[in-house]
Amino acid sequence: MFASLKGVMIASLFATASLAAVQAEPSNFKLYAYTGRTIGGSPIFYADGLAYAGANSSLANANEVTGVNFTASSDGTWTATPESNVTWSSKVLYISNTTGEVGFTNKGNSSSNIITSGFRFYDHNALLKAGSKMEASWRVKDAGNTVWGLAWGTDDDDSFVPIMLRNVAPVTNASKTE
Repeated sequence: MFASLKGVMIASLFATASLAAVQAEPSNFKLYAYTGRTIGGSPIFYADGLAYAGANSSLANANEVTGVNFTASSDGTWTATPESNVTWSSKVLYISNTTGEVGFTNKGNSSSNIITSGFRFYDHNALLKAGSKMEASWRVKDAGNTVWGLAWGTDDDDSFVPIMLRNVAPVTNASKTE
């Protein structure tokens, strides 16, 4: 009996370790917005402190625009580094808990009006840990020229479209195999 219990315990530990490996947080990643056919994996980028999805070259009225790469810390803070020359070297992703705006701020910003930690992945889907719950209330608003402003919330504003924010790039025709 002890041998079979030992076998069950080893199998349980192996299954738990396997689940942990599958759910491991990526250390370096990019984020992409997905929603039906409208937004099929548009990259998240930085423009004048805010987060957008789409083609960053289409946002001509912004002073600073760059693609971003992210690194994750153990507390769920996602730090962005720019892909091109801009005036900053790293910023932290935030959600405004008053407006739902999603953007980038300096590390160490202790404003009570923004959330800068608690970001996690379930499979490849970006979530926010809110208390004991994991939530995915990402949404976008059309900013024109195939660009969408990234936001958070669940209000009934019809100008926002719910999305999934993922760390998986879209499959393009060039990368598909036959």
